Amino acid sequence: MERNGNNTTGGSDGKFEEMMLEGGIIDEPNELTPPSLSAPGSCLECPMFRRKAKEWAKLVGEFEDVKRIYPRIETEPERCIAEVALAGVMDEFNAAAKTIQARIDRITRICHGVAILSYINESTGEEDHVVACGSPRGGEWLGGLSNNQDQ
Repeated sequence: MERNGNNTTGGSDGKFEEMMLEGGIIDEPNELTPPSLSAPGSCLECPMFRRKAKEWAKLVGEFEDVKRIYPRIETEPERCIAEVALAGVMDEFNAAAKTIQARIDRITRICHGVAILSYINESTGEEDHVVACGSPRGGEWLGGLSNNQDQ
C-alpha cells in the first residue's frame, strides 16, 4: 500500500515473529505487522490526512503493545487464545487499511496539496495562517461526500 515512500506503520518485534513462525501461526515474517497508510508528499501536511494517520498510528501502537506482551504468556491455553485473537485483529487491520487507503487514494487523486489561508487576527493584529485540505473531495475525510463526487 505504500506510495511515494511516505507512510505510517508499525514496527517488528523479532522475538515475537520468531515465536509465531516456530509455532506455525504465521508462514512469513512480518505477517503480523500492520499495513501502512500512504499519501502523496503534497498531502502529508494536510490536517485531515495527519489526523487519520495519527489515529492509525495509535491503533498500530496498541497492537504492537499486545505483540510485546505475547512472549510473556507462559501457559498453552492462554497462548492459544492470544494467537487466535491476534490473527483476528490482523484480518481487521488489513480490511480497515484497505478501506482507509482507498479513501485516501480517492481524495488525493485530484488534490494538488494543502490550501494555506492567511488572515489578520483581529485580537492581536498579526497575520496568521490556516492549513486546510485542498482536495475538492476533502469532505470525504469526515466520512461524508463532497459536492464533486464525479471527479
